[in-house]
Amino acid sequence: MKRPTKLIVILLSLIMLLTSCGKQEPGKPAVTEAPASATQSSEEAAETAAVPTEEVVEVVYAPAGKDNLIVAGKTEPTALDPATSNQVTNFMIMNLFYDRLVYMTNDGAIEPMLAKSWEWIDDLTLRVHLRDDALFHNGTKLTSEDVVYSIQRACEMPVSKSTFSSFDGPNTVAVDEYTVDIKVKEPSATALTVLTHGRGNIVSKQLMEEVGSDVYGLAPVGTGKFKFVEWVPGDHITMTRNDDYWGDKPAFKDLTIRFVTEDASRAIELETGAVDVSLQIGANDIDRLTADKNLKTYVIPSSQVTLFQITQLNFDTLDDVRVREAMHLALDLDAIIKTAYRGQAMVATSLLPPGTFGYTELGPSPYDPEKAKALIAESGFDTKQVITLTIVANDTIATAVAEMAQNMWKAVGLNVEIVSVDRATMTTNNNKALNLMCYTQTTTIGFNPETALLMWERPTNGYHNDPEIYKMLAGVKNILDDNARQAEYHKILKYLWDTHIVIPIAVPNMNYGTAAYIQNFPASPANMPDFSLVTFTPAK
Repeated sequence: MKRPTKLIVILLSLIMLLTSCGKQEPGKPAVTEAPASATQSSEEAAETAAVPTEEVVEVVYAPAGKDNLIVAGKTEPTALDPATSNQVTNFMIMNLFYDRLVYMTNDGAIEPMLAKSWEWIDDLTLRVHLRDDALFHNGTKLTSEDVVYSIQRACEMPVSKSTFSSFDGPNTVAVDEYTVDIKVKEPSATALTVLTHGRGNIVSKQLMEEVGSDVYGLAPVGTGKFKFVEWVPGDHITMTRNDDYWGDKPAFKDLTIRFVTEDASRAIELETGAVDVSLQIGANDIDRLTADKNLKTYVIPSSQVTLFQITQLNFDTLDDVRVREAMHLALDLDAIIKTAYRGQAMVATSLLPPGTFGYTELGPSPYDPEKAKALIAESGFDTKQVITLTIVANDTIATAVAEMAQNMWKAVGLNVEIVSVDRATMTTNNNKALNLMCYTQTTTIGFNPETALLMWERPTNGYHNDPEIYKMLAGVKNILDDNARQAEYHKILKYLWDTHIVIPIAVPNMNYGTAAYIQNFPASPANMPDFSLVTFTPAK
């Protein structure tokens, strides 16, 4: 049966983004529509959700009795243990199962979650007062012991310890059943911000110690708005509303997130009504979906920067900075944006997206193939060497970007070979520094620069072997004055840019599509929408 028709399109101009960034308050998002906050009621969310730029021409009603939301996502999570997760998809889904002590709104404000209140009782001690009505999904009460355990574990686990590097896990203690003293190693301006990260989600101490990370990560138990039901590998995750949740509850009962890797397939699933929401709509599909009166589309600048990342730990192929700079200069980024991204992006001008605290405009790098050739000749680089570029298979944009870059590098004498792997292999190999070069992206969560720069803090990942970078990134967290900290970020970003260890390419749009009856969809620049805020137009 054909669905009712309505067209609502949200298009945020990238030109407006660029012209407004200079006036933006540090730490504020570079988007004009902010997702509703994580603890808002459905009525409050309706007032703060994205406002369409075109008038509604027809009321569209949800199917009678609809009490579930079906989402098509691009990637499958690897695991849902907060301390072992390193993908945006993991965090998006984990945040539905778990709660953090505090959360960050899209405008950079830090708000209470499991913490009712907090205060610094001295320079190194953050005292947190917990709510006393939060239950884990297995029925046990959350107490200070769970919080202490979660923070200490985050300080120790290989993946999460860089995020919590400024925290003093061993000396973090429970004061009483609902009070925790969280210790930091030095005075910190960013401790609360770190606690908003997905790795700051609180787990059950008792259950984690009983079953271990592998089991817990496949069947998560948190205090969040949804309870885990099932995970069918390669297909979907299903969850159901937590009716014992301490705060406002979702307006619908069941949520299923399906894993649909190919962009075209996610678009078709939305067009045919098989799903209610489709994430990361491809550049090839967004115009068609926008013209479909059955759907709504949301197009916003993302908080991601796509880039070519070069690994130095296990390879010396690209150790000479002149060769890396030549690879940057050889790229016609405007042409890549126009063709590979179909205009659905802007050229990256920094390692961070505009609007991020500390953002510094450093580029774009000029397109200068003649200078690239001269640098390669000056370096004495053996142009017969094969430079391997790894991309994720079946990613249409990655393939298009890689193929265009390959031809541009060939034009300056470099021999680049493209290797396609599945996403899990890409992630594993990146974590072990086994990819000489890959096409990837960084995501700035809450427009906090630390989240995008974490990759530079992990020596085992092998992005670089420069002790000065580790020193600068550790030191900036301890600068309490905002202006001084921002100035230090400017210095750090310039230093990193000049290494050419990463070659920033684009700040892509984040495109979403929903059925027309979906209301209050919280379009997220980081691809982390909080589905618990979604409502439906009531059935007629």
